[in-house]
Amino acid sequence: MTNCSSTVGSSISWIRQDERDDYLTPRRPGDGMREGRVLKRWSLALLGLGLACLVAFRLIGSEVDADGVLREPFALIPIGWFSISLGLILAAVYAVGQLSARDRGPPQDPN
Repeated sequence: MTNCSSTVGSSISWIRQDERDDYLTPRRPGDGMREGRVLKRWSLALLGLGLACLVAFRLIGSEVDADGVLREPFALIPIGWFSISLGLILAAVYAVGQLSARDRGPPQDPN
């Protein structure tokens, strides 16, 4: 029997050295920490944006012109609710990732 693990190991270490081809890099436990931080930041930013849109809609208010035309910043409502919904979805994905990472335990050394 030939030992193929030495050739596979050397090719994997060669792939890890090339930062330009990150999609070829093998995934290891603990590699998803950066993605978790990005998810958390995006979810908080979207939640803040959504709340800001809804607060701005309330602060700006609406009025009826002399011609009977309603003037209001209506676009803030769907933008606000869409941002809040997307922020909550990303927060749920982040929470599930954190719970599954906690259940797996600390990252193991692959060697």
